[in-house]
Amino acid sequence: MKNAYLRVGTLEFRKWSEASTTRIKVTMDRFIGEHPKKKNDIGKAHLISVYGNDQNIGAIWSATVTGECFQVDGPGMPSISVRFDQEPLSFRGSIAISNRKWPLRHLVVISAELATTHAGDHDDYGRTIVCDSDSGFVLYRVATKFGLPVVPDWAPWFVAELTKREKIRALLGVNCSPNIVYGNKATFLRWISIAVKKKVILIPQDNESIHWDVPTSFGSINQLDSSD
Repeated sequence: MKNAYLRVGTLEFRKWSEASTTRIKVTMDRFIGEHPKKKNDIGKAHLISVYGNDQNIGAIWSATVTGECFQVDGPGMPSISVRFDQEPLSFRGSIAISNRKWPLRHLVVISAELATTHAGDHDDYGRTIVCDSDSGFVLYRVATKFGLPVVPDWAPWFVAELTKREKIRALLGVNCSPNIVYGNKATFLRWISIAVKKKVILIPQDNESIHWDVPTSFGSINQLDSSD
């Protein structure tokens, strides 16, 4: 697709030592992160998807695992310094390209918080990161994590409730519209109970199985293909 380069960002890693300076810059097609809490703090990275050669991708992977800081920027997002907390999950692969001697290396790194699919004891304070702002996706992600008894038709109500109570906040994103949702299972069950009693939302009368048609543009990387 023409002008695909306008829709991708960059990730840059720099490291100084007495003997040398390391500077690596790679293409980044997806990013999810948080602004730092204080002005001079480092932001938090939740997902990066980057491409490069063997050496560069290996160095970026090592930097994410050891908690090093790196600089990211992208369309509609200012340059920001971020790092991964705790132990992130990483996935590496190769992409064969015609007329290229060596394959392109692909690295995806996900924070431990984003990778959490089911709530645990440490989730009582309530933080859920969602990769897409669509109401159906938000409800599906939260319901799956906490095991909530919901139906897809409640998605608009749920996001409206989050917005009204200021329990949803936009995160930094490149080629996605991520958000962070605040609340735990007890809180969301209370909202559902009240809404059902007031008939704001209705429980289906039939016993048919629930089908989730979750819309999300997060996985559609074909729009970034510059081969056309």
